[in-house]
Parts: sequence; C-alpha cells; structure tokens
Amino acid sequence: MPITSKDKLSIEARIKTYFNKSQAWLAKEIGISESQLSRKLNKYVAWTQEDLDKINKVLGENFKL
Repeated sequence: MPITSKDKLSIEARIKTYFNKSQAWLAKEIGISESQLSRKLNKYVAWTQEDLDKINKVLGENFKL
C-alpha cells in the first residue's frame, strides 16, 4: 500500500482535518472537555489508547499509539 501524505501527518494533524464540525463537537462525542481535547491536540497532554479508541469510533479512523 503506498504511503500517502495523510499517512505522514501526526495524529493531532489528522484529527484536526475533521474539524469541519468543530473541536467542541468532537470533545462532546468522546466525553471530554474541549480544553482537555485542546491540550491533547497541542501536545501538552499525552494521548492514551483509550482516547484514540473513542476518537476512532466517532471518526471511523484507526489511530494507534
């Protein structure tokens, strides 16, 4: 399978591509505050696989640590 430019993006950058809805929407869908999501997206707080599993379910992705 060829590597696409999407594959080269960080988890944070790939998640941000979904913000045609909003960061607030995603935070609500995965059950965390918008500020918690912001801290994770800006790499102040590390992701857990549990966080990513919730995002995968909502966005139909397959993010892994």
